[in-house]
Amino acid sequence: MTASDANTALMTGALEGGGGHRGPRTVQVRRCAGGVWEVLFPDDTDSAICETLSAARRVARGWAQDNPPSELIIRDAYHRVVLRRSFRDTDRSVVN
Repeated sequence: MTASDANTALMTGALEGGGGHRGPRTVQVRRCAGGVWEVLFPDDTDSAICETLSAARRVARGWAQDNPPSELIIRDAYHRVVLRRSFRDTDRSVVN
């Protein structure tokens, strides 16, 4: 799935969180071979490949905001966590 496909899926509701899952779900961004960025969705059934970190961040953040409670984790090229944010379902606001 490309970043464009993932954005379309988010807008149409095709990428929804797993029903009945009670704890926070984690969506992750990581760098892959060839310099592309992969967005890993929590259900492990789908991922999105993005050309830029910015595009991957937009896709991952959109999913996390639309599927609270959730957690967004972005890793750098060395797999270090450079951003971790939680999204609550009570007020849909960002918690650092």
